[in-house]
Amino acid sequence: MRAPFFGRESELAKLEQLCRPASPPRAGAGLVVGDPGSGKTRLLAELLGRLHLQRPLEMRGYEPERWIAFAAARDALVSLGVDPGRFDTGRAQVDAFEAAFRS
Repeated sequence: MRAPFFGRESELAKLEQLCRPASPPRAGAGLVVGDPGSGKTRLLAELLGRLHLQRPLEMRGYEPERWIAFAAARDALVSLGVDPGRFDTGRAQVDAFEAAFRS
């Protein structure tokens, strides 16, 4: 059982507003940054729990992985059908952006 969420209500409200459906539909993106242990993962988990999205795309960056191609986008790209075995090839960059565009 997860503990109740508290302490970052203003950030959560801004992210919820960003994710609110629009007419006509539009794309949106949010960037959450902060020190290790500041609650970024918990904040996003709370947001996803409230949105009930059918197919959320998540990207997470970790400083030690900053030199690894597509490290932050790996899970999102795999969910779009990009073969992770091709991430280090030049063609993979084009494939990744094409898959994101098609989605």
